[in-house]
Amino acid sequence: MTPYLGVLAPGARISVFAGFNSEARLEFVANDIHYNEYEIVGASSCRLENFQQVAPMINDGRLRVADLIGTQLPLDRAVEAIDLAASGADMRVGVDVWA
Repeated sequence: MTPYLGVLAPGARISVFAGFNSEARLEFVANDIHYNEYEIVGASSCRLENFQQVAPMINDGRLRVADLIGTQLPLDRAVEAIDLAASGADMRVGVDVWA
């Protein structure tokens, strides 16, 4: 994340959501955060209301997610999708309910 700090707009909100290793470190210049009024938050899970807010944005194309999905499976293979994600072999698994 550190290389991206130089391109953030003032007032940017940074959401740190990833599977970092236990030694991962983020370094910031404190004044950059202060003067640019950056908001840095951590996230470890999503709640149902988050999905309900995001789903319409994905559906109407406001939020493009195709590049975020590694494996996409149809709904009738949902159990396989869950097993694949649980195995750690692919953490970017999508289930397409319209396929």
